[in-house]
Amino acid sequence: MEFCVALPDGYRMKGIQGKYLLKKVMEKYLPPEIIYRKKKGFPVPIAKWFRMNLQEKTREILLDSRTKGRQYFKTSYIKAVLEKHAAGQEDLSRRILTLLILELWHRKYIDG
Repeated sequence: MEFCVALPDGYRMKGIQGKYLLKKVMEKYLPPEIIYRKKKGFPVPIAKWFRMNLQEKTREILLDSRTKGRQYFKTSYIKAVLEKHAAGQEDLSRRILTLLILELWHRKYIDG
């Protein structure tokens, strides 16, 4: 990482093309259609995760007494969001993820 940060900009970018040096090195190993293709998204199935694997843990964290005690959001609102999402009435995964990240951030950086 330190090596990469220390490189002059001309090695990291050429015009608007990022990762210039990496792409030049990889030309020996990969075809150009792989190296120079457009960026692709990486979809993550968070909606499914919050309905299945992470549903219980998410409820546990967002409805915990510490979370409720902060009074950032009404408990009834959080319950409604979780229930609507779990029932498949609405995809509220982004909202749930935001609430979860805020709470976990608060626990780590504020609570200590």
